[in-house]
Amino acid sequence: YHHLGWEIISNKISYNIKDRQIPTKVSAPGYVRRVAWDNTEFHELHSHFASITHGCLFRNALAWEEYWRWDEDDTNVAVYYNVKDKPCGYMVYLIKNDIMHIKEMIYLNREAQKGLWEYIHAHDSMIDEVHGNTYFSEPIAFEIDDGDIKETIRPYAMGRIVDVASFLEDYPCDPDGGELCIDLEIEDDLLPWNDHTFRIRFADGGCTLTDGHRHPFHPAAGLQDRRTSVRAGAHRGPGGCRGAAGRCAVPQDPLYFGLYLMRFPESGGVFPALLFCSCAPGTRMLE
Repeated sequence: YHHLGWEIISNKISYNIKDRQIPTKVSAPGYVRRVAWDNTEFHELHSHFASITHGCLFRNALAWEEYWRWDEDDTNVAVYYNVKDKPCGYMVYLIKNDIMHIKEMIYLNREAQKGLWEYIHAHDSMIDEVHGNTYFSEPIAFEIDDGDIKETIRPYAMGRIVDVASFLEDYPCDPDGGELCIDLEIEDDLLPWNDHTFRIRFADGGCTLTDGHRHPFHPAAGLQDRRTSVRAGAHRGPGGCRGAAGRCAVPQDPLYFGLYLMRFPESGGVFPALLFCSCAPGTRMLE
């Protein structure tokens, strides 16, 4: 996968919580209701969550069928509704051998998160432990009073930039970071529309592709790895474009910048048209 331009974009956290560690001081004004696997509100809630969540995959009928393929019949779906009867979160779980196994928990807001944990706490007399999965950006240890829990982090989904030009045009950067001009020479044997040199200009919190006439460029460094060949440089142009010694709108190290482009920006938005996700070898997708 790495040789074909793919890179890890998400890690998965598995956690084990003792019954005495389940949050007890959580409450929410809404309510939780168990629904069927094929409940429409449940499916629509996931679709809405996927539309606003970075890297989450949409599920069609075939994906839902695969999602349930290996689950036992006693697996339950609990949906949290707010005071206006609007679904805002859900959890898929199974109670077996005094353990609550949470396959998936999603929520649209903090209220739904509290409501689901309140629902879990309501089952503490039936269970000894809670085993669940979450994402690297949602560390569960910070949500409980006793954070001394067992967590396992492993690689999860992989992603690839499939349209470099569109990716760069949507790439966010520091609006106060000055101005920077860079050439990126991309070698992509699989996607020929990416296989050429892009001259880009970072300024005012955004990125634009330029023809290079108004923003002269001087090569500064090169990068060759197993995915792409990137040559990057910076030049202080007449418009105030700052080089490596100044405050740049993107990471100043050309090597770091080259690798950074292959990943999702930490503060970026969702680029569903620009990225295709797959499972890392040896793992299964939750989504």
